[in-house]
Amino acid sequence: MKDDIITEAEFARVVEAHPEYYSMRRWLYLGAAARRLAEIPYRTALEVGAYMLPLDKAATVMDLHPYLPGAVAHNADVHPWPFPDGAYDVVMAFQVIEHLTDRSGFFAEARRLGRWCLISYPYRWKAGSACHQGLDDDVVAGWVGRSPDVRQQVGCRMIHVYDWRSHGEA
Repeated sequence: MKDDIITEAEFARVVEAHPEYYSMRRWLYLGAAARRLAEIPYRTALEVGAYMLPLDKAATVMDLHPYLPGAVAHNADVHPWPFPDGAYDVVMAFQVIEHLTDRSGFFAEARRLGRWCLISYPYRWKAGSACHQGLDDDVVAGWVGRSPDVRQQVGCRMIHVYDWRSHGEA
């Protein structure tokens, strides 16, 4: 819910406690994603790959290596995910999908579990590991099967919002 969305000050405290993992530069795209999340009328959320910092503090977190108490240990490439159909209003993943081997499967699970999907990914990177390079709207549309309902570029990151019901998909 909107009251549970992380603030910049809360993010800064996590950065201070874990500078080896987080930097305030990440707030550029996470802050934009937080504002997008606040526009969605949701009650329940699943965040994939949040590690120690879910965008919504009340979200269920699913991670390959869960850090947070109560997080669900599950590989997002293994389907189905361990939740019932329609369990969440929104499924989120920030800088995660490029690391998966079955990206279309990620979006199939997001459709199965929720009405909305909110993601970010490295946009048109030319450096870094191979999984980060060459991603753009066309590549992601190939995984999803369509364009996003909302698209926002934040520096070298792209944010997409999908409303599956608006296209009769949920």
